[in-house]
Amino acid sequence: MAAYSLARVISSLRISLLALLLIIAPAAHAQILDLNANGTSDIWELIHGAEGLDPNLDSDRDGVPNRLEATAGTDPFDSRSVTRVSEVRLTTNGAQVTINVIMSGTLGKRFVLEARESMGGGGAGSWLATASVIPRTNAVVTFSTPAARWSEFFRITVADVDTDGDGLNDWEEYQLGLDPLSPTSNGQLDAKGMPLNDYQYITGRWASQPLANLLSSSARKQMQKRDPLCGILASAKAAGDASLAPSGTGLTGEYFTNANPTYTNIVNFNPANRILTTNNAVIDFIWGPATTPNLSNGNYTVRWNGQVEPQYSELYFFETRSDDGVKLWVNDQLLIDRWQIQNATLTNAISLVAGVRYNIRLEYFNRGGGGRTRLSWFSASQPRQVIPSNRLYPASAGYAPGAVTSPLYAVAFVGQRFAYAIAGANTPLNYGASNLPPGLSYDDINGIIVGTPALAGNYDISIFSSNAVGVGEAVLRLDVIDTGSSVAREVWTGVPGTAIKDIPLHAPASQTNNIGNLEGLTNFGDNYGERVRGYLIAPVTGNYYFWIAGNSSAELWISN
Repeated sequence: MAAYSLARVISSLRISLLALLLIIAPAAHAQILDLNANGTSDIWELIHGAEGLDPNLDSDRDGVPNRLEATAGTDPFDSRSVTRVSEVRLTTNGAQVTINVIMSGTLGKRFVLEARESMGGGGAGSWLATASVIPRTNAVVTFSTPAARWSEFFRITVADVDTDGDGLNDWEEYQLGLDPLSPTSNGQLDAKGMPLNDYQYITGRWASQPLANLLSSSARKQMQKRDPLCGILASAKAAGDASLAPSGTGLTGEYFTNANPTYTNIVNFNPANRILTTNNAVIDFIWGPATTPNLSNGNYTVRWNGQVEPQYSELYFFETRSDDGVKLWVNDQLLIDRWQIQNATLTNAISLVAGVRYNIRLEYFNRGGGGRTRLSWFSASQPRQVIPSNRLYPASAGYAPGAVTSPLYAVAFVGQRFAYAIAGANTPLNYGASNLPPGLSYDDINGIIVGTPALAGNYDISIFSSNAVGVGEAVLRLDVIDTGSSVAREVWTGVPGTAIKDIPLHAPASQTNNIGNLEGLTNFGDNYGERVRGYLIAPVTGNYYFWIAGNSSAELWISN
């Protein structure tokens, strides 16, 4: 196991005869789910919004490259997110002296305590493993080893491990709610009736829904800490979801003779006039007199049907270039409606979730002479392009089952009215919800969860969206908060500077209490810092102005 350079340490401390270093070892002996082949776990990228990061850069400048943050399971954008040694104790039992090392770890990672007698001379091979722990239920790791030498140096390595050999490492399986000790813990069967491997199960499910939907509730909550009041889980920044490579082949095209600029005219898309049904890889055609797709003297209609799969979770702009008229539906919503004689480029937008297949239908007519039609898209992360064939799925190959596309995280407050609308893709016919907290109920007519929460807590609510093909299920994480009538105040004394960054927010506060207003009136002496935080509810909807006054420095954060 190649250890991370000793020149770069996350944490170090020395007491009496002990020196302790915490380092990270690359995941050379464990599988990772890495479908985008960048060397870091796709699960880690999703949870921390790290899609597209250069693994060799140090995004939070904490001395640890992103690829090693991935191995440790820490946040690459937060320099305070580290696997940390919290305590070292020497205990005695008669003549026996024991060194106890206590650290904050992560479930499913392998932590190894290694020792050597001297830091001078010798290579990495002179380090000897004295204890190894893989946390299963408690992330606090405790190593105990005899104090056998007068002088001894220790280090702790952290690495990934795949205990059950199913292709997912233990940490990933915990994030996905699977059992890392069983390769078939998903409980599903394959086409031959045999237990389905967990890796095959995840990659198979991933092909038809966002990876965020497959995360455990604790992983989704960790994911939402980046923006706990924002809502949608599947977006995870404006970066691309690291999803399976799309496997589309185009759209099903139906060609009809005759056309009319009045959309409802019976000659448009008349089944008796259908002359061709085929698969078109992309929609980008220019037809002149010699290349017209039929024999009706340039009068024809074309209908393309199927589904489209976006790469990113964000607002997409669909663009048609047509001569003559065109209509475009995405997710059964009419985005472009210009059925007339023209030569025009038209655009409209819709929010989409990465990895979800959405119904798409494009209808076009040409009324004499040359014709053309093109279907493109673009977004904040997607440059403008003709929609490629691998993102298009023909209707002839069948449609995907229902998929939940509404946000999978929400916040409610005790005593305050709450409403959440379930949304879905692929012509949803029915929605549902179960396991609702006290005070909330499901309105089947309007497809919403509604009511006034009565009890604070963290709730996992099962929701679904179904269509004629099948059911798409997801878990909505609802945090119900009792705001009370106070906010929490934390005070740190002995702060070494006068800037906000000098307050040791990563360390326990010197004292903590609750206060009934947003004022820090108590003087705790020289060189102290305090943090006041909680929730506020605006009495009415409108624009609010906030001001702060502080000596020497102050910052105000609203909704992160």
